[in-house]
Amino acid sequence: MKINSIQLKETKEENKETHVRVAADRQFETQAAIVRVMKQRKTISHAELVAEVIKSTRSRGAMDVGEIKKNIDRYVFFSFVLCCLILLMLIPVVSD
Repeated sequence: MKINSIQLKETKEENKETHVRVAADRQFETQAAIVRVMKQRKTISHAELVAEVIKSTRSRGAMDVGEIKKNIDRYVFFSFVLCCLILLMLIPVVSD
């Protein structure tokens, strides 16, 4: 098996940086899968959503279930906050 000379010269910092970028890319892919599944199925339980996201992201490698759950919670929280902000903009504030 041949290893490129460039790969041999990769430092630990570059290796760590590469792993951080890959993790960030996986986060985006997981978030996109969450949105796709939630748009396809209007009502879904949390366990089914996690299973569907795992199934749809399986081709890229194993994802940590904890990370998937964090992404789902983050998406639900930001959707709720966005909805509240929109409602606050639509409701006129009456001052005395």
